[in-house]
Amino acid sequence: MKKLFSLEKLTQGIRLSLTKYPISILFAAIAAMLLIVITAAQGNDMEDIFAYIIGCGMGISLFFAIHTALENKTWPGYVKGLVMVMGLGILWLIVSDIKNQMDSGSDQSQAIQIFGYGLLTHLVVAFLPFIGNFKINAFWQYNKSLFIRAFTTVLYTGVLFAGLRGAILAITQLFDVDFGSKIYAYLWFIMALPMSVIIFCAGVPTDINELESSTDLPKGLRIFVQFILIPLVVLYLLILYAYMGKIIVQWSLPQGWVTILIMVFSVLGMLAMLLVHPYQNQKENSWVKWYTKGYYVALLPLLILQYVAIFTRIGDYGFTAPRWAVLAITFWLTWITLYNVFFKGRNIVLIPLTLFITAFLFLLGPLSHKSISISSQTAKINRLLTELKLVKNGKLLVYKDNPKTDSLMGELYSATRYLNRNYQKTGLEPYLKYPTEAEIQKQTYIEKASTSPGSTNRNQIMDRYNRRQDIRQILSDDLEKFNIHSYDSDRETATSTWFEIESQIPQNLIPAGNWTHYYPIEDIYMNEDYESTVSSRPDFIKIKRNKGATNGDVGSNVTLIVNGEEIEIPIQNALASDLKNRMRSAEFNILKVPNNKLLFPFKKNGQEGIFVVEKINYDVFETNGANPNNLKIDRITGCIFMK
Repeated sequence: MKKLFSLEKLTQGIRLSLTKYPISILFAAIAAMLLIVITAAQGNDMEDIFAYIIGCGMGISLFFAIHTALENKTWPGYVKGLVMVMGLGILWLIVSDIKNQMDSGSDQSQAIQIFGYGLLTHLVVAFLPFIGNFKINAFWQYNKSLFIRAFTTVLYTGVLFAGLRGAILAITQLFDVDFGSKIYAYLWFIMALPMSVIIFCAGVPTDINELESSTDLPKGLRIFVQFILIPLVVLYLLILYAYMGKIIVQWSLPQGWVTILIMVFSVLGMLAMLLVHPYQNQKENSWVKWYTKGYYVALLPLLILQYVAIFTRIGDYGFTAPRWAVLAITFWLTWITLYNVFFKGRNIVLIPLTLFITAFLFLLGPLSHKSISISSQTAKINRLLTELKLVKNGKLLVYKDNPKTDSLMGELYSATRYLNRNYQKTGLEPYLKYPTEAEIQKQTYIEKASTSPGSTNRNQIMDRYNRRQDIRQILSDDLEKFNIHSYDSDRETATSTWFEIESQIPQNLIPAGNWTHYYPIEDIYMNEDYESTVSSRPDFIKIKRNKGATNGDVGSNVTLIVNGEEIEIPIQNALASDLKNRMRSAEFNILKVPNNKLLFPFKKNGQEGIFVVEKINYDVFETNGANPNNLKIDRITGCIFMK
């Protein structure tokens, strides 16, 4: 009788994991430890650690692939050791690049780099053990085992976590033992990282050569593909072909969103094709050959639709990282499709291998998203500079507002903003350059001395968490010198004037209070239709203008959204009399008010802090000259201190 549970088999599996995949398990343990440290410290001064956590996660899959590949090589020990060192070097380069993106790049560029590197380190798991020895059946059996083992690991880890969580809860309730509210988070980090890696590694095949002769074709896997995946693929196919018929009848351009649907169809279809690949040799499963051929033939017209959609966007706005990513994937899909339709491609190892090459070229080198985006957006900026006649005798001229050309200036601003937020370029070189490290440090260190009682001096306090905002402020100031800024439908440059409210002296003092976090707000454009992000770590803070701020209500406010909690800041209420007096005089320039009028403490549902305003820019509509009701907050500068 087969045993349901064997302690000996369990210990053998754990021993196998620890001996065969020690570095992967070590990275998982380090990642769990770092997450526990961050959770215990509530995220204070821990931003740099995130890059190392991400690096550890990628190290798990990278060294799993290296361990498996070396296990099936007869190389000398020193050669295998050298490969391990090279793997550590590659991982260090990845972490360094991610840290650089966190320091200077946008959330979008961070996500692209992290996803790209994650894709690379997981793809090598699929094909690295087969480099130099493309054994098709062994490749399929190996990846089939990994696929099934992943589901098994999720199930085992989930049940183990739920059981231990219940045990902790029982001890807490029955014996009045207080483990603290974070104990469950600590438990999850341990279960989801080192424990799940041990469970996964304990059941994966190690001898690749033996797999080539394996005939194990799980019936459950075929049923999953035949009755779940393939019906989904057919559903997406019908939707896409119906949409293609619609745009042909209406003779209209496809929406950009269709590219997402085509990629979902491609991923599901290719996954289904790979999972049932060996079944095509069985007479009772002859439908697999029909499905494989039909899938790639059906994909050809959709790829044409994909090209039309993406090149339409590129033609209008130029290349950006997301558009280049879509185009790169489309190129890869086209190659795979043509290979299978016209060359009867049977070497399925090429699918992850060529995808790896595509992702690598997308991330690094002359065909990377950085090189392509910089080249495309810089060319667009140079074209707009010529159209706007802003360069004369090798010098950049100040742009003069003009309703006929404001939309072009808006395009120029968007392009240079995209480059400086993602790639540390302005696109306006040599007229305007990205800030040097010395300029960034000068902006980051606040050198004003404190003379006010009850305040703390901010002299030489480096705001390391807001380096990106400091860079953006420098660039914003530089661009403003040439009147380069956004022009959108909410701005009425021809029918409105403006004035500013500023503090009487610079707000260089930290207000009294035990503040632990500082978030600058650098000339953020205010709108009631969307929320502008102030910070994404460790506190998630957004700001928006209330709708009342544009309908004639002078007493209307702005709203902070702090970790999901909406907090009204009564800026306009506090300044109502100043606004009315100034506007009645019909002088729309700069009004200086006492500093204490621009301090707004807040406390709501555990979110406590103070909003320090330095400057507010207003738009004043000229429908009635001195009417104080015709105004709206346009931009705001200041900072937020929180506990």
